Amino acid sequence: MPRRDPDRVWELVRRYQSLADRFPQFRLREIGAVERFGLRFPILAVAVGEGPRSAIILAGTHGDEIAGPLALLEFWETAASHAFIENMRLLFLPLINPFGFARGIRGNGVVDLNRHFERPTAQPENTIVLDFLLQHRAELLVSMHEDVTSSCFYMYESGVRERALFARIVADDVALLDAIESQGYAVCGSNHVDGNYNRSGLVVSNPGSVRASRSGALEPTLLRHGVIRRVVGFETPGRQPLTDRIRQQQLALQHVLRSFLV
Repeated sequence: MPRRDPDRVWELVRRYQSLADRFPQFRLREIGAVERFGLRFPILAVAVGEGPRSAIILAGTHGDEIAGPLALLEFWETAASHAFIENMRLLFLPLINPFGFARGIRGNGVVDLNRHFERPTAQPENTIVLDFLLQHRAELLVSMHEDVTSSCFYMYESGVRERALFARIVADDVALLDAIESQGYAVCGSNHVDGNYNRSGLVVSNPGSVRASRSGALEPTLLRHGVIRRVVGFETPGRQPLTDRIRQQQLALQHVLRSFLV
């Protein structure tokens, strides 16, 4: 069971502030904040790099999916991340749902945030995040999630329509799944995961489908508005130890960013 502790939000903020203090190219800002039970929880954004290729990275949409925010933070605290700065413009939101993260719950204490973007029931977190992201454009969106009921890794691919590019991307996704397995981690082989058809760990979703358009999820919303062209999402297995899930998130993130630059 995740810790129910607001201090881990402040610890994450402190470590990101430390990165910003040490590296001038690491531009940290608060794009908004939410208040719960008399406590103020900031929502952060970081911009880094001035390269020609652009990507957005999202983590912490669901508060009980803690491997994504921790993996992203640890990634930037290592020298390996600096190799991407020269050739990319990266914008990332490291913790979309800080209150859920503090409490170890999926939603924000009211709703599942990833079902309420552009809905009448949108929460302050929804409005802050979407208003900010609609001001930007990027080629790629990386969405770091977990399936808390799963014992195996799987991933989503969405958005790209050009046949030749899609073929190359799928081949690279397969290479990522092979790399996850080569490290001894299980990749989902069942016919369906989370109600979607599964191709040995790869779920290709249609952002224009009725289900996607009605989902209230952030990723298809950003595709629909033309903020991004491609979405790749990771779902690490919540039933595995946290250290293994963090490692899988980092392997997947580095693989996708590296191949994106090729």
